[in-house]
Amino acid sequence: MKTDRTEATAVEAVVRDYIDGWYAGDEERMDRTLHDELVKRSVDAEGDPPGALVPVSKTRMVQLTRDGGGHSPGAKADVVVHHVEATIASAMVETSEFLDYVHLARTDGTWRIVHDLFRQRT
Repeated sequence: MKTDRTEATAVEAVVRDYIDGWYAGDEERMDRTLHDELVKRSVDAEGDPPGALVPVSKTRMVQLTRDGGGHSPGAKADVVVHHVEATIASAMVETSEFLDYVHLARTDGTWRIVHDLFRQRT
């Protein structure tokens, strides 16, 4: 399927706002990029049990960002939009610290991140 370039650009802007907001410690940017029902998780390979999914809510992400986030304004981030169709999209964001696979939904005319499976690299 063909991805609409205008929508792909809008999706990329939201994902960049998300990661740049994190590194700048900008809670307003973080808040506006995440859907209220965000499901964000990482795999805890060394947890009990190994492979358990560790959830992070929107409220927690905004709080972590308010507390300083990534402490690296201007950190390099690569964003790749994989697919956009109608009201759903998928993308990847990669930094030296994280790899995130995100799904977005367009609700009320605005793209927001609804799912995020991530891995911390450090």
